[in-house]
Amino acid sequence: MYDITEIKFYNEVQQLRLIDDIFMNECFNREVKAVEFVLRIILNRDDISITRTESQAFIRGWGRSLELDILAEEGSKAAYNIEVQRKISGASIKRARFHVAMLDYLSLNPREKFNSIRDNYVIFITEYDVMKKGLPIEIFDRLSSSTGESINDGSHIIYVNGECRNDNTPLGRLMHDFFEPDPDKMYYDILAERVRLIKSDNLEVKKLSGIMEKMRAEGRAEGRAERDKSFVSNMLKDGKLAFDTIAKYAEVSIKFVQDMAKSLGIEPR
Repeated sequence: MYDITEIKFYNEVQQLRLIDDIFMNECFNREVKAVEFVLRIILNRDDISITRTESQAFIRGWGRSLELDILAEEGSKAAYNIEVQRKISGASIKRARFHVAMLDYLSLNPREKFNSIRDNYVIFITEYDVMKKGLPIEIFDRLSSSTGESINDGSHIIYVNGECRNDNTPLGRLMHDFFEPDPDKMYYDILAERVRLIKSDNLEVKKLSGIMEKMRAEGRAEGRAERDKSFVSNMLKDGKLAFDTIAKYAEVSIKFVQDMAKSLGIEPR
């Protein structure tokens, strides 16, 4: 039996969809055949044969590191990064470029020849039409600006428009399934079965509930931090109160106030 809190979390999990990254990560983690199925539809190819897949794969870089929603590998032949993104701001073309660069970074071992680098695909599945062209899918490859010919370097960026849920095409049906919380209303059995399994498993439901609660707590903490910054900043700029008084009223440490003052170029008082 669930208590009232657990029932609330259970109902929330039932409303999750594949376009929600925490749910997609759980559904596709190490699910080779399901990821392979999605890639074959998106790229309109039946020759893709995935050997390994991982959710929330972490790539440590020299500068910024990266956590991928889904990383799938086709041996040493190709790698595929699938990202779901509900916010337009999170699916910029420069972010996609960085993802490709990080896949390239993983592609060669020391002293391997550059021609051995594998093909790398970064695929953004977005809730909205990021490119604003009304197209169900857009594929970006590197071209010669002089001749318009592809240089065939094996680097590919793909945007799948989640607004295009045309039931008459395989890709449209796939997008329908990505936005459908009820597995009984999904077109593709391989996806419906996985969604149904996750949503009916008590341990999986509790795991997802814990992740969502942690995210909410982090969101509340971030919101509080932003309010603290705004409140302290305004009092510092007003110039009437001493630092220790500001810290007392804002319920923050004196160091927090000192650091804020330093960032604003305000002398201690």
